[in-house]
Order: sequence, then structure tokens, then C-alpha cells
Amino acid sequence: MIKYIQLPDKTYHLETNNGSLVGKIEPADDGFLYFWPELRAGFWSEELMRDIADKLKELNKPYNDELNQYFSTHQKDIDYPLGF
Repeated sequence: MIKYIQLPDKTYHLETNNGSLVGKIEPADDGFLYFWPELRAGFWSEELMRDIADKLKELNKPYNDELNQYFSTHQKDIDYPLGF
């Protein structure tokens, strides 16, 4: 099982039960949060990867909803190049 430790800057450290750092969840340039692995060796189980993916989906949902809301209400204001 992974422990998600939220830091003051709203990023997360992901640790195993024995305290080993698995990686971090931090934003990229597009504003969405991504998983940045720390461990570069060994294997990762399906359950571990699914758990991380589910956490990312949960954390990114408010931003994704905000973007979807914006574009659904401002669709007519977007100027598409080349007539698209």
C-alpha cells in the first residue's frame, strides 16, 4: 500500500509502508499533476500503478472540470485557425 503525504506546497510524496520514497506527485507545465517516479529499478505491480492512477484522477478532477466548464461556455469565443 502507498502512503500519500501532502506537502505544504500541495505536492505529494508517495511512500511505501517501510518509508521508502516511491515518487512524487507534482504539477507539470500544463497545470495537471503527474507522477514522477523516484525508484528506477525493480518492478511495479498492477495494483500499485492503478492506485497511483486513481489518485492522480482524483487530484486532477477539479482542474479538469474547471477546464471543461470554461471551454463548454466559451466555445463560440475560440478563434480557430484555418477555418476549423
